[in-house]
Amino acid sequence: MNWKNRYQQDNNGFATHQPVLEKILLMIDKPILELGCGEGSTELIHYYGKEKKLPILTVESEKSWMEKYIHMKNESHEFMCIENLNEWADYFKSDQRTWGLVFIDQGEWISRQNCLNVLKNKTDYLILHDSCYYPKNKIFGKILNKNTEYACSYKYPNNCPGCCRYMNNSKRDYSDILKYHKEYISPYGPPTLLGSEKYDISELYIDMN
Repeated sequence: MNWKNRYQQDNNGFATHQPVLEKILLMIDKPILELGCGEGSTELIHYYGKEKKLPILTVESEKSWMEKYIHMKNESHEFMCIENLNEWADYFKSDQRTWGLVFIDQGEWISRQNCLNVLKNKTDYLILHDSCYYPKNKIFGKILNKNTEYACSYKYPNNCPGCCRYMNNSKRDYSDILKYHKEYISPYGPPTLLGSEKYDISELYIDMN
């Protein structure tokens, strides 16, 4: 198996999660939850879900945006629109399903944080895109060496939307929210955080170039 459009990230800062996402999709054998449709994730998840015969649930808040991807809907790939992003975490709090992967990239920062807290114990692996936003704004995570000034994306700094102009060679610690975690830095845009409450992923190598 190989993703046919590998990768979009070099010309799309919104797709810098793709190498991490593909690596975990190749590893798992359980259902997939995607929070937020996107051109860098939905097709990729659909492709591997179909190849590996894994159920997929994609959740989106904007019906018009979801319409761009609804053609992928089938008996194994379900789409759900929950318009109020504040309700997403509550929905999954009462949902009994467990996942092989939860991919978090919806269009609201607090909703992402709340879903991470609810879902991290219901999945083998969790991926959070744009992870640098949280330690920068002192929400969770900690910048370990604050003396290094840099842009999130060292090659294309303008591809990191609304987030940073610093942090690339600095390290961040996310142990306040995840048992195991590793952040992957892309030269093309914002970083991606991989986490798990079950598996130590600290030595998992992923080529981000």
